[in-house]
Amino acid sequence: MANQHLGVLPSQQPNVNDHGSILALLPEYITILVLGQAPPGEWLPLERHLGQCAACRGEADALYSLMKAYYTGTISDAIPPKPPDLSFLKQPMNRQRTPQRLFQAQLKQPRFSFQFSSAVLFQMTARADPQPDGFHLRYAYEIPPKDATDLAVTIEIFSHEMTSQHGFVRICVEQPERNPFDQAGTYVELHAGELYLSAVSDQNGVVTFVDVLLEQIAEWRIIATPPETP
Repeated sequence: MANQHLGVLPSQQPNVNDHGSILALLPEYITILVLGQAPPGEWLPLERHLGQCAACRGEADALYSLMKAYYTGTISDAIPPKPPDLSFLKQPMNRQRTPQRLFQAQLKQPRFSFQFSSAVLFQMTARADPQPDGFHLRYAYEIPPKDATDLAVTIEIFSHEMTSQHGFVRICVEQPERNPFDQAGTYVELHAGELYLSAVSDQNGVVTFVDVLLEQIAEWRIIATPPETP
């Protein structure tokens, strides 16, 4: 019997004390297993962590089932994102967590709400070469408009090659009824666990959140609200 082929090395050293680091490497590790390859010895710290951490092991098992079905052709396509969670519309916004509340009087009801999940992260995974500043594209996802009046949203998450704990998030929101060169004014919110970030898009429809802690990305939610049309 031929020797089992070795899989690729981790793109970064697993940090067993950081769940975010382990979860970020799961797509690489699970791909090796699904392809029937043998993980090199550099994967041992991650494997030990999975043996001791039930939460990360659960994420690994769920991702393995999804990727196994995908690679064996038992599903025709990746699982679509969950329906938007609009329960927040029934509750008043906590003023202490809304530093940009002066904009609220100018806004319509949110027209876009996107909930991350483990399945979505599998679809978003991107492997790109590091840029000169040391950052590389970790996740990328494009949500096309459902109709001529719907928003088109692109999400990109970058992490630094020296550390996976922090990075920046770039969100582009295109309003079809607006001039392509005049996309300013969309109020964008990032709910990342206890962290709340908000900003207004520039003329290109882009918002960038810097120095974001890249943990529990699967629980993030992005909300976009265009300004009132005069």
